[in-house]
Amino acid sequence: MLDSARLLAPLGPGRAARPERVGVLGSMVLDRRWSRSGSMSGLPVWTVLSGHGGIARNVAENLARLGAEAGFVGLGEPGPVGAAFERRLTGLGAAVLTAPVARSIGQFDCEISTEGDPVWAGIHLPAADELSWPVVAAATGWLRGARAVLVETGSPLATLTRLRVWANRRGVPLWGLPTDIAASGPRWELFRSLALMVLNQFEAAELLGGGTGDPVTDALALTARGLPAVVVTTGARGAVCAAADGSWSTYPARQVSCVDATGAGDAFVAGLAVALARGEPWIAAVDHAMAAAAVIVGCGRSTCARLSRLDKDPI
Repeated sequence: MLDSARLLAPLGPGRAARPERVGVLGSMVLDRRWSRSGSMSGLPVWTVLSGHGGIARNVAENLARLGAEAGFVGLGEPGPVGAAFERRLTGLGAAVLTAPVARSIGQFDCEISTEGDPVWAGIHLPAADELSWPVVAAATGWLRGARAVLVETGSPLATLTRLRVWANRRGVPLWGLPTDIAASGPRWELFRSLALMVLNQFEAAELLGGGTGDPVTDALALTARGLPAVVVTTGARGAVCAAADGSWSTYPARQVSCVDATGAGDAFVAGLAVALARGEPWIAAVDHAMAAAAVIVGCGRSTCARLSRLDKDPI
């Protein structure tokens, strides 16, 4: 069975970890979500909703809204656009531990169907290779107090390798958030060193070269390749958790009207981390993660102010 105690750095005398501190390593991205709002003269009319995004940035914001001591580690873009991204996080109490690099904010475009599901998506990260170890090393003073560090696994491999060595020495677990799978491919050696991998069913299938179409089988296939623990989210069907000993469990999703499912996975992982850091048992932590994801699904944005009220106004 999955040992949730191994997913977080322990607390106690002589330990550096702070109770609800969670770090996130990755990218800042400008989201643009396209939806068809009608037609004119036989041509489609599009509505575009833009906002701050990026998996790591979203998770950091969600963590802060859920009450965690969050920290974002990555690249910051000089100028007013980068400053606005950073103010959004610091205004919520999150630490922003970035190095200034020109044109480092990427762009994510996707089409959203009338049912709220993504039709197509594409991302461009112009300065991704600039996320070097010295950038992360400058943040290790803050990270050594983290219960866990959540990393975009498509980040530069050399940087992640150095971070893995540093984290192992200090007893800080790393969680994986798959990104850029098509370009980086499955990084099995890295994945096997992660305490937990959280991914959706399509990412699981891509890592496995197509998958089987069955999330349980795919989750077990990932642990069979040496991953200690995985959570595979399956949209409205919920999630599957599998451990290295071959055990697995399924968990139902909260049933809400779907406005836009983009960002639900980022809320799920933030909700899971926060609940575990507060000492919740695994089942309760997954339920909290499902509630956080449901907020995003019904909100229509990839992050949502309603997360700040989740404990007082549960779904």
